[in-house]
Amino acid sequence: MIIRPGVDADGPGFVALINRCWRDYDAVADVEAEVPEVHALASYYAAAGGALWVAGAVDGMVAVRPDVGGWEICRVYVHPDRHGSGLGHRLMNVAEAHSAVAGATRLFLWSDTRFVRAHRFYEKRGYERGEHRVVRDVTDYEEWRFERAA
Repeated sequence: MIIRPGVDADGPGFVALINRCWRDYDAVADVEAEVPEVHALASYYAAAGGALWVAGAVDGMVAVRPDVGGWEICRVYVHPDRHGSGLGHRLMNVAEAHSAVAGATRLFLWSDTRFVRAHRFYEKRGYERGEHRVVRDVTDYEEWRFERAA
């Protein structure tokens, strides 16, 4: 499966992928209220000095951006039908390599506390669970921060 830079026109595919992934947790993203930037993610991450990639016909996605204390890995989603295929590792490899070339010394990401499978995946890749936070928005959810050296 080809991994390519994401474009704004992938927006409907991103919405579908995110909602499919969240469905396993009895949740649906309210795109307009929570993440309206999803309609133009390539522009959103480019404006932040980052980048976005997509796998196949939006079977997976990942983004990165510089942030205080390192580079943040964002929007890590792989369609559940592709879990265990290695696609998640391939996407993370692209994001981590891009960040390292850009000068990152630390990588971090935030993951909803319900995404236990994803947490095992990150830990396998050397990320350590750290800070916990409650996000007060439309859904009031909780997240773990995962971090490692670049």
